[in-house]
Amino acid sequence: GTGLMGPLLKELGVEYLEGVDLSEGMLSKATGRGYNRLMCGDLLKVFSHEAESGSRATEAPSCDGSFDLVVAADVFVYVGDF
Repeated sequence: GTGLMGPLLKELGVEYLEGVDLSEGMLSKATGRGYNRLMCGDLLKVFSHEAESGSRATEAPSCDGSFDLVVAADVFVYVGDF
């Protein structure tokens, strides 16, 4: 998305943020909103490390591949029936 959650999460003390979206246009809007890495691609491919060439890292990843928190804001309207 446009990265609106980035500044809010930073205010809450989150130190390292990664963002994922299918749209380069949305990621362009998220640039400068506190994310350390923005990746364009499908979530399944991104989290299986297939989308490394599509990432825009502003800092080297500081974690071991695990996450303390996962936030999906305004995405459920795009998800089909489970």
